[in-house]
Amino acid sequence: AWAEESAFRQIAILALFCITLASYLAKDFLEWGLLILPCFLSVVVELINSSIEKAVDFTSTEFHPLAKKAKDMASAAQLIGLIFWAFVWGRYLLTLYLK
Repeated sequence: AWAEESAFRQIAILALFCITLASYLAKDFLEWGLLILPCFLSVVVELINSSIEKAVDFTSTEFHPLAKKAKDMASAAQLIGLIFWAFVWGRYLLTLYLK
């Protein structure tokens, strides 16, 4: 996935950055775990998204509405994961800033 998927590379690099940042910001192991959870979730969902896209592309080169729906739903799952990531980190950083 690293060599072929730019979206995976972007998410993996962001995840490494956030995991490193969580190591400095978190007060305890539970807080650290809750901060890195959306990072891992997005990496896993991106791998699944890429797998679905490759499988759909492999089955046929012709346009089919169901193939489009499969790709759109996989992308929507990743979008939800990224929104979750932004919500968790945004809330955490806002709480730190307001203290």
